[in-house]
Amino acid sequence: MGYRVDPLPALSAAPTARLAGAPLHAAAPDLVEALAARRARSEDARVGPGELRAAEVGPGGRVALRFPGSGGPRPVAPSLLEDVRRFVGLSRSDFVHERHESPATLARRIDEALEERGERGLFVRLVEGRIRAILPPDYRPLDHLEAATAFRDECAALRAVGVDVRLETADLDEGGDLFLAAAAPSLAAEVGAGDWLYAGIVLANSECGAAPLEVRPRIYRVVCANGAVAQEAEAEGFEVPKVATPGQPTATPFRARLARAFERGLRPERVEREAALGRAARGALLASPFEHLQHLVARGLLAEGERDAARLLFDEGRDASLYGLANAVTAAAHGRRRGSELRRALALERLGAEIVRGDHGPPVGAPVFA
Repeated sequence: MGYRVDPLPALSAAPTARLAGAPLHAAAPDLVEALAARRARSEDARVGPGELRAAEVGPGGRVALRFPGSGGPRPVAPSLLEDVRRFVGLSRSDFVHERHESPATLARRIDEALEERGERGLFVRLVEGRIRAILPPDYRPLDHLEAATAFRDECAALRAVGVDVRLETADLDEGGDLFLAAAAPSLAAEVGAGDWLYAGIVLANSECGAAPLEVRPRIYRVVCANGAVAQEAEAEGFEVPKVATPGQPTATPFRARLARAFERGLRPERVEREAALGRAARGALLASPFEHLQHLVARGLLAEGERDAARLLFDEGRDASLYGLANAVTAAAHGRRRGSELRRALALERLGAEIVRGDHGPPVGAPVFA
């Protein structure tokens, strides 16, 4: 679902082109307001070893858990049931069968699995009274409200000094992932006539998973509304781990790191560099583009469905170059975002930029994958 982040407009007045895709507009809900309302309906609990237990596995397949202070059984959200199934080690069909036909057996399995996972305790996250996540005890929440507010403030600070930063994407999926992307039409460069790139930045966060918060420099291609994660140096982007690692040094506060990432990612030389790479990639014609895609599958960088989508998009693009292949892969990320797979979409955008840089060429003399 598309959101707006006031006071950032979604459309660009720049002479090059407007931000394409499905533009956000005044009728879209404000993201920060929506996240504040979500926060008011959320609860967190840290429970000790053995304290999270099955309370109900009942008619209709309902699964509910309890813990000290829960005030009674708390239902497990549908989005978490797949994780519970993995915890207990059952196939999907066996899990459904036991939910309906052997609830007492399944309750015992759930208790055993939670005891094993929670030897040091657990972090339990609830939204609207439902358990949405069961996480390690040292989980360190950095929630969407803080992330989105900081992102909005950094964009506004750049606009205050004359950098035209616009919101390109503000998505929040049902699984608890947030994807924010901004682009700067005032920091633009051409790959070819009319093929404009804008400097930009992307933030991805999860409230219901252990994946880190990620901030990366991003390049926005206007003609097809594709984004590519353009990080080359370690200092250009960063991650905030959600689960502490023993001996891990205390990191710079999130807001300071975000400000530094905006300063490094939204520079004229950043987009000029990416445009130069794009021009070089346009000159690299591919003799066997589909073999190239299959090599990406063989290396575990693309799923077969993503390969098929990229192949179709490559054919439609009619650009038989490395640049065309990279754009087909980043275009496939649109489908992942529409399917509420925001983290996977970010991975495809990163892969697209790596292809442009020539990081993933098929090895010379490698067999052709059919």
